[in-house]
Amino acid sequence: MKYRKRPTEVEAFRWTGDETQTEDPEWIVEALREGRARLEGAGTAEVRMWLRTSNPLWERTARPGDYIVQTYPGELWPLPSDLFEAEWQPAEEETP
Repeated sequence: MKYRKRPTEVEAFRWTGDETQTEDPEWIVEALREGRARLEGAGTAEVRMWLRTSNPLWERTARPGDYIVQTYPGELWPLPSDLFEAEWQPAEEETP
Protein backbone atom coordinates (compact mmCIF):
# COMPACT_ATOMS: atom_id res chain seq x y z
CA MET A 1 0.00 0.00 0.00
CA LYS A 2 1.01 3.59 -0.57
CA TYR A 3 0.31 6.43 1.84
CA ARG A 4 0.33 10.15 1.36
CA LYS A 5 0.68 12.80 4.02
CA ARG A 6 -2.49 14.87 4.27
CA PRO A 7 -2.13 18.59 3.73
CA THR A 8 -1.90 20.09 7.17
CA GLU A 9 -1.27 23.61 8.35
CA VAL A 10 0.67 24.24 11.53
CA GLU A 11 1.94 27.29 13.33
CA ALA A 12 5.71 27.40 13.68
CA PHE A 13 8.67 29.69 14.23
CA ARG A 14 12.42 29.28 14.15
CA TRP A 15 13.82 29.50 17.65
CA THR A 16 17.25 31.12 17.82
CA GLY A 17 17.92 30.52 21.51
CA ASP A 18 18.92 34.17 21.77
CA GLU A 19 17.41 36.09 24.69
CA THR A 20 16.80 39.05 22.37
CA GLN A 21 14.62 37.11 19.92
CA THR A 22 11.54 39.28 19.40
CA GLU A 23 9.34 37.24 17.06
CA ASP A 24 8.18 34.65 19.61
CA PRO A 25 4.50 33.89 18.98
CA GLU A 26 2.06 34.32 21.85
CA TRP A 27 1.43 30.56 22.08
CA ILE A 28 5.07 29.81 23.01
CA VAL A 29 5.14 32.68 25.50
CA GLU A 30 1.98 31.21 27.05
CA ALA A 31 3.50 27.70 27.09
CA LEU A 32 6.55 29.06 28.93
CA ARG A 33 4.30 30.83 31.47
CA GLU A 34 2.23 27.66 32.00
CA GLY A 35 5.25 25.36 32.33
CA ARG A 36 4.53 23.38 29.14
CA ALA A 37 7.86 24.70 27.86
CA ARG A 38 10.93 25.67 29.84
CA LEU A 39 14.40 27.00 29.13
CA GLU A 40 17.59 25.46 30.40
CA GLY A 41 20.95 27.24 30.20
CA ALA A 42 19.49 30.57 29.05
CA GLY A 43 22.20 33.02 28.05
CA THR A 44 24.76 30.26 27.40
CA ALA A 45 25.90 28.37 24.31
CA GLU A 46 24.18 25.29 25.75
CA VAL A 47 20.68 26.80 25.89
CA ARG A 48 17.85 24.33 25.28
CA MET A 49 14.08 24.55 25.31
CA TRP A 50 12.20 21.61 26.77
CA LEU A 51 8.69 21.06 25.39
CA ARG A 52 6.10 18.93 27.13
CA THR A 53 3.93 16.99 24.67
CA SER A 54 0.32 15.92 25.24
CA ASN A 55 1.75 12.91 27.08
CA PRO A 56 3.07 14.48 30.29
CA LEU A 57 5.78 11.81 30.50
CA TRP A 58 7.34 12.89 27.18
CA GLU A 59 9.46 15.95 26.79
CA ARG A 60 11.26 16.95 23.62
CA THR A 61 14.34 19.16 23.40
CA ALA A 62 14.75 22.08 21.00
CA ARG A 63 18.17 23.47 20.18
CA PRO A 64 18.87 26.92 18.75
CA GLY A 65 17.93 26.96 15.06
CA ASP A 66 15.19 24.34 15.45
CA TYR A 67 11.62 25.14 14.52
CA ILE A 68 9.01 24.93 17.27
CA VAL A 69 5.75 23.62 15.80
CA GLN A 70 2.28 23.85 17.30
CA THR A 71 0.13 21.22 15.59
CA TYR A 72 -2.98 22.14 17.54
CA PRO A 73 -3.41 24.24 20.66
CA GLY A 74 -1.11 22.96 23.36
CA GLU A 75 0.77 20.37 21.27
CA LEU A 76 4.37 21.52 20.75
CA TRP A 77 7.15 19.72 18.87
CA PRO A 78 10.69 20.72 17.93
CA LEU A 79 11.95 19.95 14.43
CA PRO A 80 15.49 20.46 13.14
CA SER A 81 15.52 23.24 10.55
CA ASP A 82 16.65 20.99 7.67
CA LEU A 83 13.79 18.53 8.30
CA PHE A 84 11.22 21.29 8.76
CA GLU A 85 12.28 23.14 5.61
CA ALA A 86 12.28 19.90 3.57
CA GLU A 87 8.75 18.94 4.66
CA TRP A 88 6.93 22.23 5.15
CA GLN A 89 6.35 25.29 3.02
CA PRO A 90 4.67 28.57 3.90
CA ALA A 91 0.89 28.37 3.62
CA GLU A 92 -0.62 30.70 1.07
CA GLU A 93 -2.56 33.51 2.62
CA GLU A 94 -6.25 33.44 1.75
CA THR A 95 -7.59 36.68 0.33
CA PRO A 96 -11.07 37.77 1.41
